[in-house]
Amino acid sequence: MLALAPEDPEAHFQVGNAALADGDAATAVARYRRARAVAPDVEAVAANLATALAALGLAEQDAGRHQVAAETFREALPLSDSPILRNNLALSLIALRQFDAAIDLLRPLNDLAAQRNLAQALELAGRHEQARRTWEALQAAMPGDADALAHLFHASLQTCAWDELDSLKARLAATIDGDPCPALPLFALQGMELTTTQARRAAKSAAPAAEPLPARPLSSGLLTVGYLSPDLRGHSVGRSLAAVFAAHDRAKLHVVGYAVGDAAPDDVGLDRVADLRHRPAEAIAETIAEDGVDILVDLAGPTRGGALEVLARHPAPLSAHYFGYGGSLGGLVDYLVSDATHLPDPADVAEAVVHLPGSFFVAAQPAIGSTTRSEHDLPDDAKVLMNLNAPYKTQPAMFRAWLDILARRDDAVLWLLDGGSQANNRLRGAAGAQKNRLVFAPAVDHATHAARQTLADVALDTYPHGGGVTTLDALAAGVPVVTLTGATPASRTGASILHAAGMPGLLCDNVGDYVATVLAMLDRRTPPGALSLFNPAARAKQLKTAFEKMADRHRAGLPPASFTVEDTS
Repeated sequence: MLALAPEDPEAHFQVGNAALADGDAATAVARYRRARAVAPDVEAVAANLATALAALGLAEQDAGRHQVAAETFREALPLSDSPILRNNLALSLIALRQFDAAIDLLRPLNDLAAQRNLAQALELAGRHEQARRTWEALQAAMPGDADALAHLFHASLQTCAWDELDSLKARLAATIDGDPCPALPLFALQGMELTTTQARRAAKSAAPAAEPLPARPLSSGLLTVGYLSPDLRGHSVGRSLAAVFAAHDRAKLHVVGYAVGDAAPDDVGLDRVADLRHRPAEAIAETIAEDGVDILVDLAGPTRGGALEVLARHPAPLSAHYFGYGGSLGGLVDYLVSDATHLPDPADVAEAVVHLPGSFFVAAQPAIGSTTRSEHDLPDDAKVLMNLNAPYKTQPAMFRAWLDILARRDDAVLWLLDGGSQANNRLRGAAGAQKNRLVFAPAVDHATHAARQTLADVALDTYPHGGGVTTLDALAAGVPVVTLTGATPASRTGASILHAAGMPGLLCDNVGDYVATVLAMLDRRTPPGALSLFNPAARAKQLKTAFEKMADRHRAGLPPASFTVEDTS
């Protein structure tokens, strides 16, 4: 037909119909475009072109080619302005970090799935107050939706909206205790004081299922270690580990980075970084396997941009999680790399545990510049109590403890990270008569952030989700940190760091001791002794020892088992 009449719109239309019926969306789109060029006013051509474009866009989206998918969906929208097309376009825009455009598309859509995508886009855009309200509406519409409940809990922490916090915690705990325990976002649960049983149930339920790739042996010579992360860049993870990557013994290890998530990777000291952003989990796993990675080390877990679906495919003979999350992944990996303070009992988790000497945390010693209090709106004659953790780590009980300290020291101010106008106003409201003694620190570049911390007298750790890199930053600036310790790994990060810094006296078991210790430190500030925390070369050597022991067990046909790496530095 086309050979006889190459410009016949009906011929192109019929060939397009046949291709669409056969699932060949690309051919269908090409034919419908030809037909529409000749017959632009034929509604059937426009309608079928929209259908074919939608199918092609979904295929591109599934393949992780979000820029092409977005262009395809945009072409379809004038032909069929359907909510489904808008939602799918928004998903690709979210993957491309075009959050505002995605939010504009999703906001008018009343469909619950679209509203869930809207809430997540608002979260990613840092518009936490709007995200909280959207999650709140979703919870009202779907009170049994456990995922929305967990996101609402986290959004409430992000915005310091504490009125319903105890109720949300109780509902989440009951959900975890229920049968079956649903899959929940594990990162949000770090703000809860879960029992060991609850933590194990939540981690196991959150672990995605996938068909594992074919098993293969470890290489017989040089071990290839692959680091999987969305944060191989100017992120706290990338900054902290770059010197460790660079210090790895290349005579023993070949180290490769696999960048996932949505932010472009930087040069962080690895032999090579494979940019696998926006690729499907199966394709990422196959690339890792084809590269012959022996030990895959995940650095993100369930944090933003993490790739649990890749870990579920077991693309390497051995796998471990280190640094970025710290808790159990429900058995997705063979080993958790931790320390005896942070995760003292390996029986608490599904994985084998590697205890590193000192703290599992490490960072390069940053260059600390100079600054003045006046540059940061801090009074020259005050004692400065600093907590520059993200606002979601501050909870009511700890905030009350900080206010208790202010009440006992009328010469002190509380220095907090700016969480936005709504969160700041809620904290001022909770502070009551002390509200004028709160000072909010805006977001700044890392060098400025490192320098301004030298202005503090004492750093206050949060509970039950304690600081990690924030605590290291304070110690690097010469500021002692007081921490409260609990039973969960998230509440023991400060204890891990302070033990390694030689400051166990600043580790408290209850709020009363915490307040008393902070008050005492204001009068006799003790400089931290944190040298072991800023020794990337020693950490690289310890990790090599751990990797070699994992490999030796595997080659001997033995299953993963917990062990301790001795301090030989």
